[in-house]
Amino acid sequence: MDLRELGEREAISLLRNVLGDTTDLGRGEDDCAAVPLGDGKLLLASTDMVLGETHMLPGASARMIGSFAVEIAVSDVAAMGGESIGVLCGYAMPPEIDIHWLKGVSKGMAEAAGVLEIAVLGGDTKASPEPTIAITALGLVAEEQCMFRHGAKDGDLLLLTGPVGGPAMGYTMMRRSSGNLTDRALGLVYGVRARERAGVTLATSGLAHACIDLSDGFAPALNQMLEASEMGAEVFWDDIPLVEGLEQHADQWGLDLRELALHWGGEYELLVAIDPEGKEEAMQAISRVGLDPAIVGRVIGGRQTIIIDERGREALRHHGFDHFQG
Repeated sequence: MDLRELGEREAISLLRNVLGDTTDLGRGEDDCAAVPLGDGKLLLASTDMVLGETHMLPGASARMIGSFAVEIAVSDVAAMGGESIGVLCGYAMPPEIDIHWLKGVSKGMAEAAGVLEIAVLGGDTKASPEPTIAITALGLVAEEQCMFRHGAKDGDLLLLTGPVGGPAMGYTMMRRSSGNLTDRALGLVYGVRARERAGVTLATSGLAHACIDLSDGFAPALNQMLEASEMGAEVFWDDIPLVEGLEQHADQWGLDLRELALHWGGEYELLVAIDPEGKEEAMQAISRVGLDPAIVGRVIGGRQTIIIDERGREALRHHGFDHFQG
């Protein structure tokens, strides 16, 4: 069996079993480790990679790629409710790569870090056949406020911090383009932002029982939260906010709207299981940090996930982007 047959999630489980026990309070389930520092604080640490063939699309500037690399790494800290304290960057590059590209990537990293009010703390450089950027994001959170994937409770509401479908729309624009992506498509793919202010707000409110970002897509992320929590869910299709123009894009190209909205990767909104009694407080708090949240479902007992629309109820498939299977 190779990794394509095994799949990403099973590969991660295999690695966790081989590596053994961890000091991570998240039990190795989250994309970000939460390590006790002994003073009521947790160190949050997460690594993400941006690869030439997978992530560096035609028309994308070096600065855009550098900014993207920082944002997606910090997103894992945000999903735990942490405040970032800095990032480390590793560059693996072909020796013949233009130094202006390297400078542009670094400027993009610095710009993203500046917006997040953190610093690029250092890193490493190596030669490689394919350009690769690895970012390790570091953060801090009070132990009692940390949000994990596990912890969702029967009756919790599912809050989404913003619309979905943008990266799917951008990538499918690319597939139908004979040249470079348009500014609109590039913005949809690379314009993602770590929802750190929303994460901190939810963590400090005490209303969040579980949280995850949508890096693998809405359906896979929801499934990962529910598996960790040993719960099921009902999802209301009509309540899921879609990025502007997604429906028209799907109609124009004969694409499956639900596939674009629910099963693509590259999303970095937060999906949060919140106390139903705190619904209005949570919605108002997220609105105050400049986002447009929506309640898209609720957690239920059992292990089944149902999507509900005008046609009735059906099981929500959990497939999404997989780095080994596509």
